[in-house]
Amino acid sequence: MQLNKDTPAYKVGAVVVKNPTHAPQFLLVKPIGKKLDGNAPWVLPRGTIRARDAATGEWVDLRDQATIHAMQGAELESYEEGILHELREEAGVEHLDPARLIPIGIRTYRNAHGKDRPVYWFAVVMDEADAAALNPMPEDGAAPATWFTIEQMTAMANRGEARHGYAEICKDILEELLRKRAC
Repeated sequence: MQLNKDTPAYKVGAVVVKNPTHAPQFLLVKPIGKKLDGNAPWVLPRGTIRARDAATGEWVDLRDQATIHAMQGAELESYEEGILHELREEAGVEHLDPARLIPIGIRTYRNAHGKDRPVYWFAVVMDEADAAALNPMPEDGAAPATWFTIEQMTAMANRGEARHGYAEICKDILEELLRKRAC
């Protein structure tokens, strides 16, 4: 995939669900709050895909419009590669078999600044044994990733401890998984 003005989404996200058919819980991360004085809300693992800089061969995060503009025509990592990178970096989920990724597609997410952003979402379904084997410790020094129910996420969002909208995303994607019998 190459970066151009028609690239549909630069963000990727994952809904990692444990025990989806009974007492579902979802993996949230608490990133380092670089812009929030260390008090970032709990969020779903999410991030930006990268483009390969033709001059250096290094991967560059597409975090802002200036970088996106400068990297036009560059090779992009796939959405799958992007979310595997983010799960490893933000949630400490190592050695996840790419076959476990269930593509959901692009859904709009409203960021903390009230702007709608397209995000390419994946689901990852786990049972208790899978979840226990994860030992999710992030690379970036953030708090360990933790499992929450939709009800807990909603209450946390109402207290400002979790990002608003993520409980709805989890609920919608869980319903889709159950409809498709993908879990």
